[in-house]
Amino acid sequence: MNIGLKPNGQPYNFFVIDDNMAMIKILSKLLTILGGNVIGWAMSGHEALKKLEPLKDQIDCITCDVNMPGKLDGITLIPYLKNINPAFNMIMISAIADNANIAQSKAAGVDYFLDKPVRQEPLYNMLKEVFKIP
Repeated sequence: MNIGLKPNGQPYNFFVIDDNMAMIKILSKLLTILGGNVIGWAMSGHEALKKLEPLKDQIDCITCDVNMPGKLDGITLIPYLKNINPAFNMIMISAIADNANIAQSKAAGVDYFLDKPVRQEPLYNMLKEVFKIP
C-alpha cells in the first residue's frame, strides 16, 4: 500500500497534531510507510498554530486529535487552521468516535474522521479518498 506521489512528483506532506507523543510517532510511521512525508508535528493546539504558519503552503494534509487538553482541543482548533490556509485537507482522529464529535468536525469543515487505534489499511483508504487517488 502506497499513496504514490503528487502530480508534481513529490510525496504528500503531512502535519500531525496529537497530545500523545506515542500517537505522533505511530501516525508518523504509518504515513511514512504509506509514502508520505511528515514535515511537522505538535502536541497542542497552540503549538500547532505556531509551527504551521511557516509550513502552510507545504502541507497537503493535517491529522488532528479531537480530544486534547486545554481550551484549544481539536474541534476548536479547526477554524484557526482553516484561517491559516482554507485549503488544508484535515483528518480528525479520536479514540471516542461518537456522532457528536463527527458532527462537530463536519460542521467546522472537516469531512474525514478516523477512529483510534489508527491502522494502516483504514488510513490508506482515507488518504486515497482525501487525495482522490483511484
